[in-house]
Amino acid sequence: MKYYRYTDLVWLNRCLYTLLFPPAILTIIGLLHGLYSLQRLRGQSSLAALDSLNPDLSHMLMLDGILRVSQISLTILMLTFFAFCWLYYAKRNLIALFQQVEHCLINNLKQFANLFISIFFSLRMMRELWRTSIPKNHRHGIQHWLVPVWWVILIAANTCKIVAVVLLAKAATVGDWFNGYEWMLAAYCFYFPLYILTWRLANQLARYQKIQWQQLMTQSA
Repeated sequence: MKYYRYTDLVWLNRCLYTLLFPPAILTIIGLLHGLYSLQRLRGQSSLAALDSLNPDLSHMLMLDGILRVSQISLTILMLTFFAFCWLYYAKRNLIALFQQVEHCLINNLKQFANLFISIFFSLRMMRELWRTSIPKNHRHGIQHWLVPVWWVILIAANTCKIVAVVLLAKAATVGDWFNGYEWMLAAYCFYFPLYILTWRLANQLARYQKIQWQQLMTQSA
């Protein structure tokens, strides 16, 4: 019978870094360009229609929109990979470390279904993954704050993004655009630390699971 085997998450971390880097750069560019756009529009009446702005300002707002859509799209791609690929292997490693489960299609589907359901309880899932992955002899001095802070920033970033997208989609005047874009700037401010914490979380979990696997191999030898 073929059982689930441990997968070193280092190679998945390389893929995650590749997906994290572009939206992180776009976040910085979007934040700086957004602040510049807000400054340029300060002299305009809040009741002025966006369609009535001169070509330079219209082009500036169009560029803001391109940066915003690109950053959001790449972030969704990164989070999709993290949720349905990286987390799948991280949770599967716990099976390889602590259980003997047959590696077959049915069990794979069960793992995906369990992962999909767990996403709706992401804080509980991540805390359980973090707690279970840490070796017993490494539980002193661990960063207990990492998962809760990561989760709070994730929720805050996505909330600000959704509000911004809704408000900017309905914006007809400069005042409307200001209201929506302030939410987008807040989202940018949350997303950048989210990328950093996601990278740190992935590295720490990969390290802890590898230590557990090495200890298991040493005991089996």
